[in-house]
Amino acid sequence: EHEYGIYFRSINIFKIIQILNRQGFTHFCDSPGPRVPLRWPLHRMLIKLARLSIPNFFLSKKIIRISLGVDLYFNHHNIFSRLNKWNFNQNDVLGIRSKPNLAILQNVFRNVCYTPDMAFLYPKYKSCFFESKRNRIALSFKFVKNYDNLIKAIQVLGEFAENHQLEIDILFQVDEDEYVCKKLYQDLEQYHIHFIEKPIDFYSLCTYQKYDVVISNRLHVLLMATMNGAIPLGLISHNRMENKIKDIFDSIFERQLVSYIEDFNEHTLPPIFNNIDIIKKEICACVETQRN
Repeated sequence: EHEYGIYFRSINIFKIIQILNRQGFTHFCDSPGPRVPLRWPLHRMLIKLARLSIPNFFLSKKIIRISLGVDLYFNHHNIFSRLNKWNFNQNDVLGIRSKPNLAILQNVFRNVCYTPDMAFLYPKYKSCFFESKRNRIALSFKFVKNYDNLIKAIQVLGEFAENHQLEIDILFQVDEDEYVCKKLYQDLEQYHIHFIEKPIDFYSLCTYQKYDVVISNRLHVLLMATMNGAIPLGLISHNRMENKIKDIFDSIFERQLVSYIEDFNEHTLPPIFNNIDIIKKEICACVETQRN
């Protein structure tokens, strides 16, 4: 193994392509995650197209290009549709992380297949994480446009927790979420919720092992909680960036583990906590399938 320590961005792109072409590399894999299609405004589109075209034109055709664990949503009929089709077809493999997204793209691209989110390869995962019962719930949220609706939903959760002697913590995994999470803590102080001030980083992901259920609108909070033995419950708006959670969860889990904020009510949590051991076994089996 050799580590080059060069980021694939800016002027480094040419240096990395030179290394890939000259030192016998056979595969090149992009970073996982969402792919943003080419779109207006025109000047930004041209800059992005120029950057994307560098590997397309200068990387050796002998090197297999792969993008794994991605999602891609775009209008197939707008002015840039042909350009987008050309650009994304430059990959030999485009691994889509949700089956609803894959079903749409199969009619557009020649190179798509289903590839789960890379979070399922979390190296410290153990199936025994699902065996414990903790009587704790964690909340973690990024910006929500209709904050009042979120407060109403969590008030329902607060009442449920008090009636069932469950502890609630608010935590954050991404620095930019600290403001929203701290505001939730302040606005819900009547429910004796605890706020975890230190962000959850890669080395403290085991924190999620303290919880039976983790509720969030951020995908990788939910997935890393899953990999540490918690039941993930997506509480989302109809924003496309949050709707991808529903698409991904529908591809992974056997039961519905996503609720829209306005639909969250006193009937949402009892089926989960009344069947917590069964649900954890189901999720554990689903995780093993995705890892394989």
